[in-house]
Amino acid sequence: MSVLNLILAAREGGVPESLFGQDTPALEIQPHGQELSRVEGESMALTCKLQAGDVNQVSQLEWLDSRDEVIRNTDIRQGIYIQQLQDENGIMLIFAKLIKSMEGKYTCRGSYAKTEQLQATVTLKIIMDITWTNVPPEQFPIIGTNKKLACVVNGDPYPIIDWLRGGQRITTDSNSRYIIETDGLQINNVQESDDGLYTCRALVTATGKVDERIIRVEVLIPPKMDPILPVQIVEGDTARIKCKAFSKPPSNYTWIREDTREDLSIKDRFTVDERTGILSISRIERQDDSIYQCVARNPAGTAEQSVNITVLAKPKIFELINITAPVENDTQLICKASGRPAPQVTFRKLNRQDRFALGVQSDNPRITLENQVFEKKGETFAKLIIKRLTRHDDGLYECIAENGVEKAYKNGHIAVEFPLHLKEQKTIRQIENRPPASHLIVTPYHNRAFYGKYECIATNKLGQNRTFLELREAKVPGPIQQVTIEAVTATTIKFNIVGPADATGLPLRSFVVQFKVDIMTWDTAWNKTWSVNAPYIIEGLSPQRTYQFRFAAINDVGIGGYGGGNQQYTMPTRSVPTEPKILVPAEYAGLRDILVNSPYADHYELRWKVPHDNGDPIDYYVIRFCVTEFRDGQWLDSTSECSSEITVSFQYQSYELDNLVPDTTYKLELRAHNPIGLSSPAQIRVKTARGLDVMIPSSDSTYLSSGLILGIVIACVVVVLILVDIICFCVNRTGVLAFCCDCARSKRVDEEDSKLGSTNQVELTTVHNNSPSYTIDITNGAAAPILGK
Repeated sequence: MSVLNLILAAREGGVPESLFGQDTPALEIQPHGQELSRVEGESMALTCKLQAGDVNQVSQLEWLDSRDEVIRNTDIRQGIYIQQLQDENGIMLIFAKLIKSMEGKYTCRGSYAKTEQLQATVTLKIIMDITWTNVPPEQFPIIGTNKKLACVVNGDPYPIIDWLRGGQRITTDSNSRYIIETDGLQINNVQESDDGLYTCRALVTATGKVDERIIRVEVLIPPKMDPILPVQIVEGDTARIKCKAFSKPPSNYTWIREDTREDLSIKDRFTVDERTGILSISRIERQDDSIYQCVARNPAGTAEQSVNITVLAKPKIFELINITAPVENDTQLICKASGRPAPQVTFRKLNRQDRFALGVQSDNPRITLENQVFEKKGETFAKLIIKRLTRHDDGLYECIAENGVEKAYKNGHIAVEFPLHLKEQKTIRQIENRPPASHLIVTPYHNRAFYGKYECIATNKLGQNRTFLELREAKVPGPIQQVTIEAVTATTIKFNIVGPADATGLPLRSFVVQFKVDIMTWDTAWNKTWSVNAPYIIEGLSPQRTYQFRFAAINDVGIGGYGGGNQQYTMPTRSVPTEPKILVPAEYAGLRDILVNSPYADHYELRWKVPHDNGDPIDYYVIRFCVTEFRDGQWLDSTSECSSEITVSFQYQSYELDNLVPDTTYKLELRAHNPIGLSSPAQIRVKTARGLDVMIPSSDSTYLSSGLILGIVIACVVVVLILVDIICFCVNRTGVLAFCCDCARSKRVDEEDSKLGSTNQVELTTVHNNSPSYTIDITNGAAAPILGK
């Protein structure tokens, strides 16, 4: 009889129910539940065993999948496998790692008492956990735009998303700028106040799982720049142009030249500070005149501002040619000058203070001043037009060029030729006698016959004397004999000049040099004039450029021809500054190893001359000093008693070293610095004064210094001598005191005698016998000796 029949029979009263016990045999699956939800990726096990009945009667337990196929896999590597329970009759279905494809109905079945089939079923639902697929921890919206803060979440079932800021839940309504969407938080019209920390929170109600991500939001502000005012810089100077943008985060800066689109950060002489926006230009050149663009960038955007840099150039007069023209002719004196802006050019005759005005001169309509300005080239051609020349127009004229930066001067000469007339013969040679001098005035009027030797004869009643003078024609100097280069830096050059060999009779007043680069002509060359025996130095040259130089001499007649001593030289590359020159008192000049005695015990003022910068401007000086002493015939510097390096701005040329030790010798070192590096050190040694002597307390015994003892002895001797002299005066009327009294009395007598006199002859006699007598004739001022008694 089957179990089922037995149960039915028992219920009908045929078989007593106690035959089977109180519980019906059945299988149970643990964990309990008709439906189990588990998170994808987890591990789990389903255990099937007999819930009631005799466990020994259960056999053939097995698991079926959702397709009712028996799960026979026992390999753990397959992800699902079967494992028998050891201590009790049961079977376990193990999931090594749950995946979505494992979702479905699983059935456990088996035989009871080999006659009845038992089974239990459970439905397994695989849940996808909260997965953050796109949640950047830092997000940067741009002010004024609409921005969605990204927060993309996956899950199954799909989680509920909400947002928090500062611990407060963000709510959305019709007036809110916030909109919560499935893939993020939309912020409309982003404001700077939207900065802060935001929380994106995900909730799965089926499992109660909550997870969140914190997002730091920084609102970006694109660069906004103020206009940059136009800049004017003098050629050769250094410029610093600041470009400032207001942005968040701070911008990085670049500078470009608009016409060439060059990046100035990689161009020589230009330096760009990417953090501050400062553009530095060293040694401004004329070709730097252009429009420059500053570009500020940050992640929010880009801003640009342009600035017009105008390079001002000091005026230079590059042409002024001497003029020779006949009287009554028309002529013009031309002066050509360059500069930026183009200079205004005027003239002045050297014998008058006033300049000629533009246009026709009100006081002399014969003279007109014209300026022709070529602004693009930075040149001005000035013409001083003189109609119907007169002899009064002859002379030196000064050309003056000025453009607001500086003034330039150069002298030119107008020589007026005129014929020799007979009526002027009387004035060709003219003698002016102004005793005791006599002047012979000779006016040759371009007639060489009047040059030669002249004899000057001087005669009076006692005799005659004569001398020869030579009148020679004065000429402009001849060519320079020789020019050698004495010293060179990256931007300066010094010459030695040997003047013309011929003697024109007039002293040389100055030397002039013209210099240019290959692309220039001599008409547009620069020039510089030096006084004779001055340092012949040209400054402001460009490193690594080749220059041509030519020289001429100048005297009172004019400028000699260029020629002789011409030079071509390529300037060296930029380098560290030359060694500074420390200024010392005149008595130490020329000494090789200088030891200066300071008048002060605790300080010393170090002064120096600015050295050549060698192509890069000097930005500061470095001073260092150490204690030193002279021992065994040489100076030994202390390594432990040295100061730290003292930095002094390039604006100063002196520095006071203080807190020095009295009566101590120091070695002072001075170096100049430019962007390339430090110069070699200039050094001197300085010994401080002893200062005030320290008072030494006296002991119980009394001691006198040798100086005090000597003073007491001298005082005693003087007192004794005075006493002796007084005694001699009182007794014999002799001695120093008696001599002084006699001198005083004799002086009074002489003063009375000097009051005596007469217009007649006065005879002076002496009290001594056998002496000659003299008579002075006061009337005619002569005196003759008269022999007699």
